Amino acid sequence: MTGNNSPPNLPKQPIDKAYSIVSIKACIPSSLDLEKLNYNSWSNLFNRFCKTYDVHHHLQEPVSTSTAPPDPFFDTTDSLVVMWMYSTISLKLVDMVIDDSTTTHEVWKKLQNLFHDNKVARVIQLDNDIRNMAIGTLSVDDYFQEIKSKDDCLANLGSVVSDSSLITYAINGLRAKFPEIARIIRHQETLPTFDQVRSMVLFEESDMA
Repeated sequence: MTGNNSPPNLPKQPIDKAYSIVSIKACIPSSLDLEKLNYNSWSNLFNRFCKTYDVHHHLQEPVSTSTAPPDPFFDTTDSLVVMWMYSTISLKLVDMVIDDSTTTHEVWKKLQNLFHDNKVARVIQLDNDIRNMAIGTLSVDDYFQEIKSKDDCLANLGSVVSDSSLITYAINGLRAKFPEIARIIRHQETLPTFDQVRSMVLFEESDMA
């Protein structure tokens, strides 16, 4: 009986793992977009993805004083990570940051700067919008989705709206169309959650239909 001399299955090296990715969009489905102001969520996902495939160091500023031997695959892997970024951002952003000689870290910083330029002005505008939201001719679903969307944008810019404030803004914008339910919610001893308020108003809307 002859022994089995086949080599053992060795774990993939980081470079092999990185190149085994078929589609990064399966892991980061939402593209980075200036209109969506979704930098925080995108960057968190991209960061996590790079850590998983052991290429996170490419996002960081190179350390010139490092005593570690040079990585022969560094430039190749760096180019791969740049392509990952290009494939998970909007075409408009690609046009703004694309450069044949740009490293991963440089693209990463460019994107970060693009989303944080005029940050204060964006926060002020969004905060003003959300405070003055009114349901008008919107459906209840569309109204609450619009508020939540602005709330998410503010969170992405590092300006988190408290739950109580968000509910107050929502109620204020309902008074013209749903004065009774707005009054009831205002006078509750314990303020309901945002989702509970939406459900209450949806129920009221269905009664009016």
